[in-house]
Amino acid sequence: MYFKTFYIKISLILFVVFLFLILRIESLNADSLPSYANALKTLFPDLRVISEQKYGITRDIIKNIKTEWKVRSFSRQDTEVVFYKAESNGNIKYACIDRVKGKWGPITYAVLLSSKGIIEKVEILDMKERRGNKIYDKNFLGRFTGKFIDKQNPDKIGVDSVSGATISSKAVINGIKRVLALFHVLYHPDQTGNK
Repeated sequence: MYFKTFYIKISLILFVVFLFLILRIESLNADSLPSYANALKTLFPDLRVISEQKYGITRDIIKNIKTEWKVRSFSRQDTEVVFYKAESNGNIKYACIDRVKGKWGPITYAVLLSSKGIIEKVEILDMKERRGNKIYDKNFLGRFTGKFIDKQNPDKIGVDSVSGATISSKAVINGIKRVLALFHVLYHPDQTGNK
């Protein structure tokens, strides 16, 4: 009888501890992972987010981007894109948080665009790569500032990959080209992308 009571008490104590740990982990995850809008405010402090605009990525959009913009970095998981329309010093800007597959895992990045689709800033938010930390380097990320996609020569945006992070940097470059092409297809379908 004593052992039965002892096992019941131990089981109850372990259950309570287990439940506490699960609830604690969930609350830590909820607190430590900011929303995309909050991440944008942290990365781009002078932005005032006006709206979140979600678009479904249809087969027609993908076909347009692959044929006219020569951007091929789409996967089956690419079913939606979110652009954040924001204001900065009286100017309308757009931001997009996107994810690409690196060599070892996903790379999440944010792109800030002018209303004409010119890159103003790129930030790496998270990556699961074992190597490739050079893509966090401000020299690499700074190369994107002022760049845009040109429909006449969409394969080049004028940014080369980084030695020592070749696969990771190429993935980010291709992802940013995808964001630029999506921006033009969704917001300026009648324009060529030439600036």
